[in-house]
Amino acid sequence: MTAPILKTKLHQPAAPQNLVPRPALIQKLDEGLEAGRDITLVSAPAGFGKTTCISEWISTLNLPAAWLSLDHSDDDPARFLLYLINALKTINPEIGHEIEAVISTGQVPPSEVTSAGIINDILDFNSRFLLVLDDFHLIQDRQILEVMEYLVSNHPRPLHLVFLTREDPSLPLARLRANNKLTEIRARDLRFSEEDIQAFINGKMGLSLSSTDITILEKKTEGWIASIQLVGLSLKDIDDRSNFIAKLNGSHRFILSYLTEQVLDQLPTPIREFLFQTAILDEFNSDLCKAVTLRPDSSEMLDQLYKTNLFLIPLDDYSQWYRYHHLFSDLLRASQHTEPAPDLKERHQRASQWFANAGMAIEAIHHALAAENFDWAVNLIEQHAVGMIMQGHAKTVNGWVQAIPEGWRSRSPKTHLAFAWMHLLRGAYPEASRYLREIEAFLIEEMEQEEKNALRAEWLMMKSLLLTMEGAIDESLGMVEEALRIVPEQDPRVRSMVHFGLACNYQTSDDHESAVDAYQQAIQLGEASGNYVTQMLSTSGLAQLAFEHGQLETAFKIAKPVCDQL
Repeated sequence: MTAPILKTKLHQPAAPQNLVPRPALIQKLDEGLEAGRDITLVSAPAGFGKTTCISEWISTLNLPAAWLSLDHSDDDPARFLLYLINALKTINPEIGHEIEAVISTGQVPPSEVTSAGIINDILDFNSRFLLVLDDFHLIQDRQILEVMEYLVSNHPRPLHLVFLTREDPSLPLARLRANNKLTEIRARDLRFSEEDIQAFINGKMGLSLSSTDITILEKKTEGWIASIQLVGLSLKDIDDRSNFIAKLNGSHRFILSYLTEQVLDQLPTPIREFLFQTAILDEFNSDLCKAVTLRPDSSEMLDQLYKTNLFLIPLDDYSQWYRYHHLFSDLLRASQHTEPAPDLKERHQRASQWFANAGMAIEAIHHALAAENFDWAVNLIEQHAVGMIMQGHAKTVNGWVQAIPEGWRSRSPKTHLAFAWMHLLRGAYPEASRYLREIEAFLIEEMEQEEKNALRAEWLMMKSLLLTMEGAIDESLGMVEEALRIVPEQDPRVRSMVHFGLACNYQTSDDHESAVDAYQQAIQLGEASGNYVTQMLSTSGLAQLAFEHGQLETAFKIAKPVCDQL
């Protein structure tokens, strides 16, 4: 099984063009590192420049750094761990190798096992490095938090962990403080002082405000960086700047909303429309924007937005992928309530199609659900549910299924099969049986005969495996033989499963020769169809057969290629 496509999560965000150096903040971070503290926690509300601060700090260090930007879909143990391991692999390709291999089979090891494996691999790496987990507040899953708590509590010396979050994580922070293992950066550290505002507004933006205006601005924004940036953008075309600043009032949210409207009102209509149209995207490149907006000049629009510092954050060193500042994006989306729903859904549908063509299933399904195109969403889920669940992403798939209305959900037999497989492989046989019973209704519905045969063949094979577990060998063999008769010739994925089911029956019946032949066919068909779970299970069964018959060298030769791949 392959891991999810690593889109832009592993790239350290490029430093903004309008960066204001703040030596005192960098010094505090440096002191924590030099004092041997294990963890840096940067905890502050949105818009305080957490990501920019750490990106600037890392650029001053002579240390390697892995950067993992998290989003809501990463609150899934298997998905999070795969991304975490791939981030660590940018430091050393051997870190997490064994854990990744286990997850690729659809199993997520216990939290302590996962953490211990990662820690041991890190300890083999002599040089110190940083791992940044950005937007960690989005992680709420208990198993993920247990992994991170174990990692923090048994901290491997080469690693310095950096958490960027809007709220304090559920980690042993009090113990870390007591042991002088924690450097904390809070909103009070990140706020712009009058000197910072002076450097930013007058130096970077060239607005020439008076010292009195700067003082008033600091008091009204309380040094909140996002609002200060919006003030600067708003003031560009205003003559009486002092009067504008004097009238600022209200909460942070009100100020930001007001200023955003001021900024948007000043923009040319084409740019304003482009912002609203692309606000549905969490991350984007010019090609995706072109598909969603139908604007052939999307690349030029992104260049223009970046050059004007309009809350566009580059996510790689090549200016190919971007995102909007989270608060700016939220406000753009909130402004879409006046837009006709069909137009918004159509853009989501175009985004879904683009992601599907790019092989990014999670993003494709997210936008299909937002478009309320449930026929297309079910089609995508059926294509990817088995693979995702086999990789351990059952929580993500279940979230997709729950988002689909019941009437559409019941039309998805392949998704039911995916959940049946998940429970079967985990040994949860009653749960697997429940999903198989729900599939029976589809076997009598109007379906294309070939599609029905493939579905019934897989269903029969899984039923036979459950019967084998119960010791009903004759009944089980009859079911799998029927599956072999009806499975379409041009469906190697299901055929590989059926041969695996046959092999299990033959092995249980001590028919050694037939079992070997069935396992070999299952391996060949599994490899040809990309059904690596069946391929691995069949290879394991074939090696076990050889071992049971005293053919130790043969068993080693059978198992070694798969072990090497892991």
